[in-house]
Amino acid sequence: MGLKRRYTAPSPRAYAGLDAVVVSPGGVATTLLIEELSKRVRVNHVHDGDGLKHRPTPGDLPPQLKVIFVDGDFEDIFRSLNRRGFLAEQLGKLGSALGPVLPESLAKEELRSAVLRQRKAWEAIDGGRALFVEFDNLWEELPTIAAHVGLDPVAFTQSFPKRRSRQSQPEKA
Repeated sequence: MGLKRRYTAPSPRAYAGLDAVVVSPGGVATTLLIEELSKRVRVNHVHDGDGLKHRPTPGDLPPQLKVIFVDGDFEDIFRSLNRRGFLAEQLGKLGSALGPVLPESLAKEELRSAVLRQRKAWEAIDGGRALFVEFDNLWEELPTIAAHVGLDPVAFTQSFPKRRSRQSQPEKA
């Protein structure tokens, strides 16, 4: 297995011109949320081309930048990343030096640690500019998300795609 992309700090200019940044450990509908928000406000790159989508730490955030951090149940995150073949790459993006080369059993625990470190780092943001949303509540929180970034909550909620069942749910016996 070749090494996957390891996290490197984006340039301070990565935040330039953005109204909001959507961050997550992965596996929690971040792509969908960025796609929908990007129709209305300037947000980070939907496919992480700017290195902000899964950034492990906030770094030097501009003071006016709004943050939406999407999290979820760890087992669901793990299953989603593993099922889609993103586990090793995601560990690198979350700052794990050895994660990309660990066997799955050890990679799972490394991911757990990386997810906890990421959440703690982003929770340290002060000033009320960070909104934390759990995947399971994402659709219920759409009005709050919209208001957080200055959008009309009703219009944003009505235009947002309906919730589908998760593909990363455990298999039924």
